[in-house]
Amino acid sequence: MPFLRRFLLIVLLAAECGCAHGSKLWPFKSRTPPKATAVRGAHPERVGTILLVNEDERFALVDFGNGDVPDQGTALKVFGDGTETAVLAVGEVRHRPFVAADIVKGMPRKGDVVFR
Repeated sequence: MPFLRRFLLIVLLAAECGCAHGSKLWPFKSRTPPKATAVRGAHPERVGTILLVNEDERFALVDFGNGDVPDQGTALKVFGDGTETAVLAVGEVRHRPFVAADIVKGMPRKGDVVFR
């Protein structure tokens, strides 16, 4: 009986050690996807909507509702009809719940959704 236990222990240890190097011997690649890494901004947070756009002065008024008003310079992405329409930067004028944001890229439209 002790011989059988030792034999099983040796077989199990050899199999466990062999698993680490077995992928080199196995001709098929593993189909498991690589692990996801945490990316800042991967899950944007909806923070408000566009109330007004001034194309001449290149700014938009954003309504944040009951949410936190972001700090000056914070980048915001604007989406309308499922596509990104603009990128904004929070300006100096912030009167809760409204924020004036400079248009950095694109052109937002009234009613577009704003994400942080």
